[in-house]
Amino acid sequence: MHNMIKIIAVFVTLALVVALACSDRGTNTQQSTLDLPIAPGRHDHSFYDEMMVQIKNAQQMVYIDAYIPERTFNQDPLPLVIMLPPQDGTEEYFFNHGLAKVADELIASGEIVPMAIVTLKNHESFGGFFWAGRGGGAGNYDTLIGGTLLDFLHESTFGLYTDNPKYRGISGIGQGAYGAFRAALLHEDAFSSIAVADGPLDFDGADGESGFIDLFEGVLAEQGLLNYAPVNDTGWTYRFDSSSAFPNARMFIGGALAFSPNDTLVIPFGTRGYPLEPIPMIDTFLVDRLIWIPDSTFWACNSWEDDITCVDSTEVEGTESWDFVYIDSTPELVVDTFIDTLRWQMDDTVTLCTEIVDVKENNFEFHLPFDSTGQPYEPIWDNFWLPNNLENMLSTCGDSCLENVDIWIATTKDPSEQDRTFGYQTRSWIETLESHELLEPENVYEYSGYEGKPATSDQYLYDLLREILIFHSRNFEAAASAAAE
Repeated sequence: MHNMIKIIAVFVTLALVVALACSDRGTNTQQSTLDLPIAPGRHDHSFYDEMMVQIKNAQQMVYIDAYIPERTFNQDPLPLVIMLPPQDGTEEYFFNHGLAKVADELIASGEIVPMAIVTLKNHESFGGFFWAGRGGGAGNYDTLIGGTLLDFLHESTFGLYTDNPKYRGISGIGQGAYGAFRAALLHEDAFSSIAVADGPLDFDGADGESGFIDLFEGVLAEQGLLNYAPVNDTGWTYRFDSSSAFPNARMFIGGALAFSPNDTLVIPFGTRGYPLEPIPMIDTFLVDRLIWIPDSTFWACNSWEDDITCVDSTEVEGTESWDFVYIDSTPELVVDTFIDTLRWQMDDTVTLCTEIVDVKENNFEFHLPFDSTGQPYEPIWDNFWLPNNLENMLSTCGDSCLENVDIWIATTKDPSEQDRTFGYQTRSWIETLESHELLEPENVYEYSGYEGKPATSDQYLYDLLREILIFHSRNFEAAASAAAE
């Protein structure tokens, strides 16, 4: 009996040791080396409306991880920093570059205030969609990043994360840098600080003729499609390849689904038959309404002009031959059968790619911004891509959109080191911000590689993370000081 009691005691002791020694750290594999523990959190969530029309995302999921510092109850909500990774970056991207370790050390030393840091996964298709888009296959990131995501994080954590914009910042690298500025421009006063490193921040460069334009010929040449002559009536867009062997081509595909999708407007429908809030359509002469929904009650229209002639489709014989239809969005008109989406599509086929996204993904097609000679195709480049260029978004929004935002930008001393012209694009955006007196010269941080190890991408991100977090923290501290006065 005594031996049995001893054996049970040993098992109980071992169980207690294991229970006390182990904790669920989610997917954050970065272990703290300090006595200040972290409590990583998963916030994966189905954003039904925003991701309804995103390809390869039937569950409308956004994958979210978080760094949460040690805290006690009855404290103020934590300041919040959103971090967006580059092309192909997952929600673990920043953690894999030492985010948890850097935050631990800075909080322990008192160099930054305790803050929550939330990281998102860029979409796996083509590495991402520039954190942009309002439908047409890319999803509605424009509503998500600076809007419903922030509401969700505050509400789902019962106020653990602040809902005060003065204590919210956003950061990114590569595509994430563009996404950070885009979110701030589209959602004025959503963030009080932006800190980014080199990215696609000026699509056409300082002279209006460089930036991404310098990549167009190379994207076609590496696939043997530059000045391609049609074979068996199939042109270059039919053969355009999205293989992972062509990362630049994938980048432009992702951008095209966000900026120049064939479906310029997609209205998802709920199971009750009522349409959700329509996604605003791009205002351009290129857009036509091309859709036919059989066995439904809707209005058929024969013109895109302001003076549209519409009749109830049930009263029109042979309505299926019409080019234009319109669904009345008023609650009085209920769709008889379930409809996934209504789609407004472009009437242009010069750079239209039809074979990349397959039918099971709703067959979303897109228009590339360049033609077979590697030159900008102006109807797409000028009317769809350039309006999404940051300097044009700033011009549309006005300086007031960023006047109350502290901005910090890291860029390589030698812009040629950064691939995809990101170094040059970042320099151009810095000049634009400085000319508008929206960026202080001391908030431009230059870094460089060394012989044999150039700063072509994110090799020095660990060091940059330290500067990024310190910048956000100083902004939060300044806000707290102002509030205390």
